[in-house]
Amino acid sequence: FRCRFVANSLAMDFDSMDESLAKTLQSFVEVISQKDGKSEEDVLKELGTPEGMKMFTSLMSMSATGAAGCLQKTQVLARQCGRACMYLDYIHKHCPWLEGKDGDEEKKASDTIHGCFFNDCTGKAQRLYFGLDLASANGYYASRFTMLMPKARWYASEHMSEPADYLGTKMMEDCIEYMATEESQEGLKRKRNHPSLLSSKASKATKAEAEKPLLDIDSEESGDNSEEDSDGSEEDEMQDWLCALDTESSRQSAKLLRGRTACVDITEETWHGVEHLQGFCSVVVCTSLLTQVGYREPYIWADVLQGASQILEKGGILLMYDTEKWGDFGDVEKMKDHLKQAELDLELIEREEPVDFSDDPDGRMFTLAFKKTGASQQKSLQWLIQKAEDFKQAGNSYYSNLAKCRDAREQGLHSSPRVASLWKAVACYVQGLDCLSLARSQGDDERLNHISSRLYSNLAAAYMELAETAGTYEHANRVIDLALVCDPDWDRAKERKEKILAMIKGQERDEDEDPRGS
Repeated sequence: FRCRFVANSLAMDFDSMDESLAKTLQSFVEVISQKDGKSEEDVLKELGTPEGMKMFTSLMSMSATGAAGCLQKTQVLARQCGRACMYLDYIHKHCPWLEGKDGDEEKKASDTIHGCFFNDCTGKAQRLYFGLDLASANGYYASRFTMLMPKARWYASEHMSEPADYLGTKMMEDCIEYMATEESQEGLKRKRNHPSLLSSKASKATKAEAEKPLLDIDSEESGDNSEEDSDGSEEDEMQDWLCALDTESSRQSAKLLRGRTACVDITEETWHGVEHLQGFCSVVVCTSLLTQVGYREPYIWADVLQGASQILEKGGILLMYDTEKWGDFGDVEKMKDHLKQAELDLELIEREEPVDFSDDPDGRMFTLAFKKTGASQQKSLQWLIQKAEDFKQAGNSYYSNLAKCRDAREQGLHSSPRVASLWKAVACYVQGLDCLSLARSQGDDERLNHISSRLYSNLAAAYMELAETAGTYEHANRVIDLALVCDPDWDRAKERKEKILAMIKGQERDEDEDPRGS
């Protein structure tokens, strides 16, 4: 009855309304009622006003466009509030070892405090850093972290939602796949990669660094470092470049990030989706979680502290940015008391209010930084090898899934079922390789190169099939080379290498014949 009333107020026919729209309308009323502490009747009255109608129709218009609309909303907020730069500044402030600067390889190799150190399959010394973004929503901010902090292997995470809902991991994966292939007309008309702008306080990473594969062995890539004249300030241009989705750096970062998406229920005692990172993470980021779920889980920040204390390395940083409206978040004494009572080896090292929201009915927003003071127990070499095998089997299952209707898309999703299955396979293979990198830091085992070669080869096969939609030709070529490094005599990898080279040659020939080519 109530939703019928609102539908009539919005000049909609409730009886002929799409079921999903009717459910959205009903959920919208319930959530706003709980979040703002208003009765549903009051919310209904507000929705019946011209302002309320505009708000709801704007929301529906944005959500109706799936990944594009979801990302558009986040992008607009990021530009208006400057949050992308703000988050990056705080991460660099507390995790300076993650800054992507030229000529830091010697400093990186001499870092004995952070990250994991190991010798890769060529015998080259490597030091890897891991970052985890919690409750990533559409993965937008996690992709910005990946873009500007190429030294870290960033994971994006979300909870598992109902299959019919465009939420949780389903939305996150779909949006990241959209970002990996986004190329707007505006982007086609003008170059928008500005490596020179990255000299601002946010980062000094180069485009070449942002495009590294971030797998087991780094590789060099040249990039177009051209820039355009600008009338705006350097900081404004930096923010414009950072927030844009139609740049090559943004697409490459999304391709890397899609390989490291995980399902994490923050309220669970153990975060199984990223359990292999236990004791290895340099930084965990959790932003605006209470603004989304605080009305129903006001103390979920305590679950964040619990999980982060397990996954962070000694000296690692947990960065949170959220509202004081729920669960005493931002109350230093109460949060310190919780750390003591829960026996968590985290130390609150900073509390700041970067933006004055004192007049906002949703409360003030604070950044809190916690430092891990002890060492967490890391997974053993044997456990990590078995986990890599599990990832390989899961990836093979996704790769072998023909998704029946190869070209039919589920309503609202960016990728076809087959493409979505291929990306899921990529995520399994990449995270299996991460497990093996971590295993190498624990010791040596004769199985490491064998499993690595199979994971790299399977990853190359997935990238080959994705190349037409995601442009992953060079990704496939790089990882098949790594498979051959791990097992030089493997005939199947040699055959796959030949297929990849033929595919790249055919793609280059098509570009040369295309009069619209670059």
